[in-house]
Amino acid sequence: MSLPGAVWPGRLAQAVPDRRSLTLLVLAQLVIGVAIGLAWLAWSPTSVSYLLDSGNGTGIVVPAESEAQVAADGRYALLTVLAGLLFGLLAWRLRSNRGPVTLVVLAVSSLVSSLLAFAAGQLLSDGEHGKALNTAFHPPLVLHATAAVFLQSLFAVLIYTVFVGLSGDQQLGRESHPVEPAAQPSEVLAGGSVAAEGSIGSVAGDGSVAGDGSIAADGSIGSIAADGSITGEGSAGAAGAGGSVAEGGGADRHRA
Repeated sequence: MSLPGAVWPGRLAQAVPDRRSLTLLVLAQLVIGVAIGLAWLAWSPTSVSYLLDSGNGTGIVVPAESEAQVAADGRYALLTVLAGLLFGLLAWRLRSNRGPVTLVVLAVSSLVSSLLAFAAGQLLSDGEHGKALNTAFHPPLVLHATAAVFLQSLFAVLIYTVFVGLSGDQQLGRESHPVEPAAQPSEVLAGGSVAAEGSIGSVAGDGSVAGDGSIAADGSIGSIAADGSITGEGSAGAAGAGGSVAEGGGADRHRA
């Protein structure tokens, strides 16, 4: 008889990811997010816009969205997609942490990383807003396609999920250690004798024993000799698995 409660604590302990490695993964995402923002700022082309008089005393920016600004959005998207693929692969390489917890951490940290890149690029931009009408100026770096902030998280989760689908192992290749089962209570066998779980033997209706070393008899007291024979001192007979039986008070002998 096995007790499920004796095994489940070990399995749950194996399912808990390593916090240290997940923390390092999150910190790496944050650092790369700032680095992406700096790379986006340095890589994006400078655009020129004009603040023209609309005729009613207010200005209008021409063009409202230039090719340079579209190119800046595309480069931000490319950098975040590459980061998402990289971190999705890195998270899968953390073999002992594979599972839903790592997937959630990967998705959230990737989103925060892309938001950091977005904020760093815009805050550090040295562009200016037009002040005087009918003048040219260099607008600051702005991400017009704001939905691009989700690309890094999307591709990180996508690549991780692809590896999960390609893995034929239900445990996802996690390194598992065998769990030692807890000591089980003894069982009462037919005939009134007691045998601990793990012994090999069965008790017949008349009190005889068949098996590999387990002894049961109705009130008999026995010991096992080195050659496998069993010497008893009671009145009941017992049959050994591979040896003879000698009794202190009787003369019956049985061969297995």
